[in-house]
Amino acid sequence: MVPPPPVVSTTGPVATPSPADTGLRNIATVKSSPFCTSLVEHFNGALRPMVANDYALDRIDTQLTSLKDAFKSIDYAQQFTTLRVRLVQLVGDMQKRLPGLQDEVDRLRDGEALTKDPDEAKRLHGLAEKMQLAYNKQHQLTNDLLSVVQGMMAYRILDGDHPINGQDAETMAMPDEMKDIKSYLKFDGQRDVIRSAESDAADVAYDIASTKCR
Repeated sequence: MVPPPPVVSTTGPVATPSPADTGLRNIATVKSSPFCTSLVEHFNGALRPMVANDYALDRIDTQLTSLKDAFKSIDYAQQFTTLRVRLVQLVGDMQKRLPGLQDEVDRLRDGEALTKDPDEAKRLHGLAEKMQLAYNKQHQLTNDLLSVVQGMMAYRILDGDHPINGQDAETMAMPDEMKDIKSYLKFDGQRDVIRSAESDAADVAYDIASTKCR
């Protein structure tokens, strides 16, 4: 499947939290070695855009919940249009961060070659795999959300006859879960996987830095 083309942000950037704000930790080292330097630089380099994407997903969560309820309102068209603009920005910004994030994870994994200690190499490999898992899920959600945004962009909400707050009788009769985009995307479950992988990775990175780089 060919990924959808990029979307363009329509508004300026928004502030994102530091890893510390989310409970994840940057790591630091006082020992100078190629292995330790690579670990610190590329783990922290991957963590920053990863956390920024998590913050964007927090906001997207709110937008998707609002989208589910939008058609129940008399001003559904205005709500739909506003939510569409916000999602275009948030998903577009996530998409822009992904290539740099993958590059940092790749460079983190390359650190295995910088140590002769098989235990160090094994632990770093496991750390990189956790970061890759978190990245993969963020990438998957970004592509899924791009499809949602493109569908919203193509939907001409003011065309045709919408007698029941923008929905025809067939759509109104659908079960709520079939109209819930979050449920369709398995949004919460995918985010749980991301959080777990990030937390595990942060613990491993901090442990390696504490035991091998001090």
